[in-house]
Amino acid sequence: MKRKLITFLSILAIALGGLMTSSCDDVDPASEDITITPSESTLKIGESVDLTAAGGYSYTWSLANEDRGALSTRTGSTTTYTSHYEPEEDIYSQVVTVTSTIAPDYDDSSSSSNSTGSTGTGEAYVKHISSVVTVSPISGTVSAVGDKVTFTASGGSSFSWTLDATGSTAGSITPTTGATVVFTYENAVTTSATAKLTVVNENNQTYTVDIYLVVPPGTP
Repeated sequence: MKRKLITFLSILAIALGGLMTSSCDDVDPASEDITITPSESTLKIGESVDLTAAGGYSYTWSLANEDRGALSTRTGSTTTYTSHYEPEEDIYSQVVTVTSTIAPDYDDSSSSSNSTGSTGTGEAYVKHISSVVTVSPISGTVSAVGDKVTFTASGGSSFSWTLDATGSTAGSITPTTGATVVFTYENAVTTSATAKLTVVNENNQTYTVDIYLVVPPGTP
């Protein structure tokens, strides 16, 4: 009876050991699902975004371009990225990478223990945009009543447009706010002139373009 009990206990111990080993071996190494939220951001110089990593166990952060921004911390599940970069054009110029590591799992009773650990990575992308307002095209020409010219501003999040006296007499713009406006030539000039169209962004930065008003053919 005692021998049968010892045999049963031995089999039970082996079975439980197998379950424990299987449990250790089945731990998701977190190398497949490391994520960063938000995964994409748009920043002007001096602006920041809070980044949060998930799907791993411990985290280390790094930047593809160290001279274009800074991280508030290099370890932990959260960090803050601050832009130090003023681009000439809007570009995705920064990749933030988080690396997740899992400490090795040592188990002297099992030869199949995870003794090397595992590593996974996730990425987030930062688009740096200019904080200096500009307008495209830099000028326009109208030569007949009804002609239109479209202008688009960049380097801000809100814009307001105004025409000088010459422009207001010769035509109008619609709308007067937003990134894009259209100037319409409505009242023919009798002498060629230049109108000024000015845009201002939320930081009170301004940019002025010229609209060349040509005397339409046949104008007395």
